[in-house]
Amino acid sequence: MAEEKDATCVPLSQDDSEDLEDPIKSPPSSPNSSTRKACCYFLQSWVSKKFMTGCVVLFPVAVTFFVTWWFIQFVDGFFSPLYEQLGIDIFGLGFVTSLVFVFLVGVFVSSWLGATVFWIGEWIIKRMPFVRHLYSASKQISSAVSPDQNTTAFKEVAIIRHPRVGEYAFGFITSSVTLQTDEGDEELCSVFVPTNHLYIGDVLLVNANDVIRPNMSIREGIEIIVSGGMTMPQRISHVARVARQNERIPLNRINNFTGKVSIDFGGLSNIWWLILASNSLGTGDIDDLSFFNSLSRCKNLKVLDLSDCKFGGVLPDSIANLSTTLLSLRLGGNQLFGSSGKIPSRIDKCVTLESLILAGNFFEGFETQILTGLRGTTGYAAPEYIMGGKASASGDVYSYGILLLEMFSGKRPTDSMFKDGLTLHDLAKMALPEIIDELVDPVLLHNNNNRERQDEENEE
Repeated sequence: MAEEKDATCVPLSQDDSEDLEDPIKSPPSSPNSSTRKACCYFLQSWVSKKFMTGCVVLFPVAVTFFVTWWFIQFVDGFFSPLYEQLGIDIFGLGFVTSLVFVFLVGVFVSSWLGATVFWIGEWIIKRMPFVRHLYSASKQISSAVSPDQNTTAFKEVAIIRHPRVGEYAFGFITSSVTLQTDEGDEELCSVFVPTNHLYIGDVLLVNANDVIRPNMSIREGIEIIVSGGMTMPQRISHVARVARQNERIPLNRINNFTGKVSIDFGGLSNIWWLILASNSLGTGDIDDLSFFNSLSRCKNLKVLDLSDCKFGGVLPDSIANLSTTLLSLRLGGNQLFGSSGKIPSRIDKCVTLESLILAGNFFEGFETQILTGLRGTTGYAAPEYIMGGKASASGDVYSYGILLLEMFSGKRPTDSMFKDGLTLHDLAKMALPEIIDELVDPVLLHNNNNRERQDEENEE
């Protein structure tokens, strides 16, 4: 017991008593020390985040200001020496002059003369060994963001499945191509998938049906690529596929459209094919083809097929206002008739027409000047103009016997001498057998006489 009492009564040292009296000098594992460290860490993290936020905000501002200031000084240096010689010292005047100069160059190049001068200059540059490669690369990049959106520019922003299933790549549609295989034609889109350098990337050929077209402009797509995806919107919606230039829009075979066509096609300025054949369109009214007036604004229309429908009425004279690029016009198998029963003579204004099908309608007569007015290559013109129409002397397909009479007589059933019921066949009957010489073409008789004379000379 005494030992226990002595053990409990051992006095503490001075240092130990100070530690108990001063809580601030508690060991590191105490709660006060942990709280102090947590507060310091929180303060340090908060200051660091706010500092980085300030850098993020000020960095693009500083870079923009620096680049703009450098650009102004650089451009201002082109015309500043000229103004200094004139005694004019106004900062920025050379920069404004440069902007005006660039604008005037754009106006000049847009003209015919400017385009010619630019073409000559470009022709010279493309024959320089090293400069031509640098010029071609820079021109392709500038054309991609050009407001003119010409044939070398990016057409649309595209999202495709690449390189594996479940992964998507961001790119730009540059062109379209038709792949011809044994199974048939397949429409492909040439999609350029760039890196963040924009001018480096891969070119992929993707089926047009597998391309997703997001609702964003080319400029927005370029910003997404350059920023590494930082400007990517949270939601991306695709746009409905619309007709593009050189694209077919067949509306036949699988449909059964009925009624009158009251659509204004004038807004489809890039439409190439319009096929409404084999439907039940039309009401038989005289103004069934009144929508032809709006088709005159479709400047790229090449094929118009309205055959085998129920269109009736007059074939309007506005057919002459169709596209100057129209190659094929098919109106067969309807109930059409022309003004005064004839085909409109103004159809010869379609200078590029290659195929015209009017079979199975109610046209009367045949205007031969229509064929001579068509300056294109008119495929199947002769039969297609007259098949199914009312036969006449101007448009009939004659028998082999009449064809032989034309060859021997040198006369045609459409000659002015055949009137008041007189035909080439009747003329031949009257000439046989007494006055056959008057029926035979004088050219044939002349050639025959020359041949007989040569034979006599050879015998002598």
